[in-house]
Amino acid sequence: MLQRISRLGMILLVIFLSSVFLPKIYWLIFGTRIIPSRVYYSPVTNDFMIGKMGNKKFYWEDQYGKRYTRQEGDSLLPLQNYRVLAAKGKLPDSLRGIKLDIEEIRRNNINLRVKPYYLDSPSIPLYPLFESKPPRFKLEIPEYYFRIKEGIEFISATTNQVNDSLSAIYNMALKEAGFRFPARKVFGNPTTRKPFDEGYFIIDNANQIFHLKRIHDRPFCANLHLPASVIPEWIIVKEMSLKEFYGLLITRDNRLYFILYDHYKLQPLPVPNFDPLNDVLEFNGNLFFRTFNVISGTENHSFVTNRAYALIDTLRISWTGQADTPAGKAAAYIFPFSLRFADSSSMYMDFYFTEYNVKSLIACLFFFILTLTMMRRKFNRVKPISVLALVFGMYGFIALTMFNLGQDE
Repeated sequence: MLQRISRLGMILLVIFLSSVFLPKIYWLIFGTRIIPSRVYYSPVTNDFMIGKMGNKKFYWEDQYGKRYTRQEGDSLLPLQNYRVLAAKGKLPDSLRGIKLDIEEIRRNNINLRVKPYYLDSPSIPLYPLFESKPPRFKLEIPEYYFRIKEGIEFISATTNQVNDSLSAIYNMALKEAGFRFPARKVFGNPTTRKPFDEGYFIIDNANQIFHLKRIHDRPFCANLHLPASVIPEWIIVKEMSLKEFYGLLITRDNRLYFILYDHYKLQPLPVPNFDPLNDVLEFNGNLFFRTFNVISGTENHSFVTNRAYALIDTLRISWTGQADTPAGKAAAYIFPFSLRFADSSSMYMDFYFTEYNVKSLIACLFFFILTLTMMRRKFNRVKPISVLALVFGMYGFIALTMFNLGQDE
């Protein structure tokens, strides 16, 4: 009995491993690289420009299907390609009645990207609180890191000891601002590779957001006073020289806001149906427009606004995905499912199964009949374990064959 259980376990293990490596080898041999289209908005033509790859060459296409070379696209998107145009002496002196200055173009070219794995990544709940106004204008890693839950504690990175006096000062600042412990989440940009520091945005137990930073070795704490209808879930903080907004706020019901420098006002963004755990959001801004691209699978839904975030135009495009290629269509009939230990939506290792593919039942039936035939020839009977070939198709057949069709005798 123990031997049968052990053999069954080994057969299931082979099925498990086959679902990992066979699809991976298949795609390594037959897969083709899919390059998603890039979408921008031209301040020259007032139309969307779509960057595509064809015959191993990059080209641009407008929303009506007119094609442009890469060099022509540079001139239609001068704010994105200002360095190339300036180097060639082709950067226009003015655009839309505004005199163009390279430094102003650079400062106004802002971007922000949100990928699902940003929101599902392991993190160590120790945060460096930089001096936001350093005397020599250079951000440096501080000696003390803080953690916050039932209270805020500052810990020395050198001695690993809690600094009680520093902790008390910041606890008092938070409480005076109306912070209600325990803290739910902490968001910041803990790196010195940024033009300046804006500290952290912390969500308290009452779903209010507090801005905490260190200025001249003293705490600065501000309550954003969110309305009851806004329940924060994630905040993407990014310091940019333009100082238009602190970062992006994603609410529990997936509404999007920018937290503005103007007294922490929330600027609602006209981007509906965004799923942060599955979609990619790409934001690009320039002297004239703000463009939001929501990439979901093989679709890109673009929204363009003016600088006041009033919607101007939208565009939805799609492209051929792996599943629609000849190799993808064949894989649907070959593999009942596949398993990965990593996924683009998360930084955690886990078991990521694809949905069971009904189209593979034809192949499963073939391997089931083949298994029954081999069992009758070998044992003059059919064994119940043959059902593994019907359910798992190729995976089950390989596993049963490796273990002599589950032989007991």
